[in-house]
Amino acid sequence: MKPLLAFACVSFVGGAACGGNPPVRPPVPVAFQSPLSPVASDVPDGPSWQDAGAEAASSPMTDASSTDAAAPRAPHTGASFDVAATKRAATASNRMGFDVYPRLPDADKNAVFSPPSMAIALAMAASGACGETLAEMRRVLHSDAWPDTDSAFAALSAFMNAADGRERLVFHAENRLWGQRGVVFNDDFVSQMTADYGAPAEDVDFRNDPIAACKAIDAWASGATHGRVPHLFDRCPMGPLVLTTAVYFKGKWQVPFEVKETSDLEFHTLRGEKIRVPTMRQNTSAYYAHVDGVKVLELPYRGGLSMLVAVPDDPKHLAEIERHLGARSDSWRAALASDPWDVDVYLPKWTANPKYSLGKPLSALGMRLAFGNHADFSGIQTALPLAIDDVGQFTFIAVDEEGTEAAAVTGLSIVETSLSVRRAEFRADRPFIYLIEDRTSGAVLFVGRVVDPR
Repeated sequence: MKPLLAFACVSFVGGAACGGNPPVRPPVPVAFQSPLSPVASDVPDGPSWQDAGAEAASSPMTDASSTDAAAPRAPHTGASFDVAATKRAATASNRMGFDVYPRLPDADKNAVFSPPSMAIALAMAASGACGETLAEMRRVLHSDAWPDTDSAFAALSAFMNAADGRERLVFHAENRLWGQRGVVFNDDFVSQMTADYGAPAEDVDFRNDPIAACKAIDAWASGATHGRVPHLFDRCPMGPLVLTTAVYFKGKWQVPFEVKETSDLEFHTLRGEKIRVPTMRQNTSAYYAHVDGVKVLELPYRGGLSMLVAVPDDPKHLAEIERHLGARSDSWRAALASDPWDVDVYLPKWTANPKYSLGKPLSALGMRLAFGNHADFSGIQTALPLAIDDVGQFTFIAVDEEGTEAAAVTGLSIVETSLSVRRAEFRADRPFIYLIEDRTSGAVLFVGRVVDPR
């Protein structure tokens, strides 16, 4: 089985400090940990984003899967966690993700985007923002009505780790800070990153040895994603601070597809082409609905996650549905909350590895100050004026007969300025939308489209 990957990076550059609120305590030098051993490589200077999925290799599932009928469509309970805070952050992450998703470029290409990967990284950055910069970031994060943004998004990150190991589900999140050696950071900020997000601080030298710093981050990302994101940067960021968030998911279908049933079947692209692609097939008991011109199917994974696949009757309506995906997906879930159907499922195998620059979508949504010369990140440190340069996300998805493997790494680089039996057939033989979500928290972990499975 091949992996689903996402890497989003928020890059900071310096701007004129706006003189916002000072730190609670005077900033003191923070004793960062030793960095991971860098791997030798020739990497040029300057921030950039590399295609993270290009080198990902397949890794088949090996353990046996249950072939039981569909389980009741109810939240899956696992290890204890702050349910209210997790659901609050999940709702906010979904809303922000559905705001950003239709603004992504290349609407005529396959897409996959991870809302929580970006949301957690931005929440970490917002911990160091002050004044109107913070207010804008919290509005875009849909957390402006909360008393404490960090506790909620930290709970969402912790929830992913609580689910790890459930029914052999592999599902975890890791966060990390990478600080320029010799730069004084506000110890309240660094302590909060460690306490709330479990993000220890690493000491690197962006200025004098950016290659080693970049390779240390790469080594961490590769380890956090089981080798699925081996490189994050084409060119190394110059610091003084990088925040990284990694999310990894590997789940088996509750009812796996049989390889012998897979065959080349017809798929209708957005351009009207008829192509033949490897298509999986099974007859199964599943939750199905036909709502407002969209056929929706839930395919559960073992461990409490599921994929919603939404196929519009008319592919021309795909973009319009995506523009209102939050409301539309709510209606889909409501329609699915009934007895399962007996469904003949036809689903193509697919992979995709797009990358996005998210600065413009976030600015368009109202997060403008954070990207400009008047940004206030004085909660991180006060000596250097800081601003966000860009937000990049790298993603990769591969879906096959056994399930889905997924990873999402978000990096934030900071640099100085300068039941009755009902039967249905579900054919995903034309462009469709998919969401991978957790049934406990309601978090949409990945959202995307398939317009050409080749």
